[in-house]
Amino acid sequence: MNELMMVYQPTAQPGYYKDASNESQADTRMAAALSRSFQELWEAFVKAGEEPWGSVTLVFDSGGNFTVDFGYEDFEQIDCSKWRQSWEKKYLGHLKLVE
Repeated sequence: MNELMMVYQPTAQPGYYKDASNESQADTRMAAALSRSFQELWEAFVKAGEEPWGSVTLVFDSGGNFTVDFGYEDFEQIDCSKWRQSWEKKYLGHLKLVE
């Protein structure tokens, strides 16, 4: 796993950060902890003989419910910008990410 992109939508307009270096120290620590957790989850999948996933999307609602979608794409074999556009359309609809 090489990259963690976090998308958050506390208001009607989502925002995201890909690189936590411009964020507060608390956000940087949170991003590092999440990245380690996802790395451990990915390694557990592989160790258990499961197909390694290329992406995972967690969607939380205000009631504390969530869904998890695993993607099995090979990012070395696909156009990542097209994949990202498809992901944004599927999960964010008409909303545009703000960097």
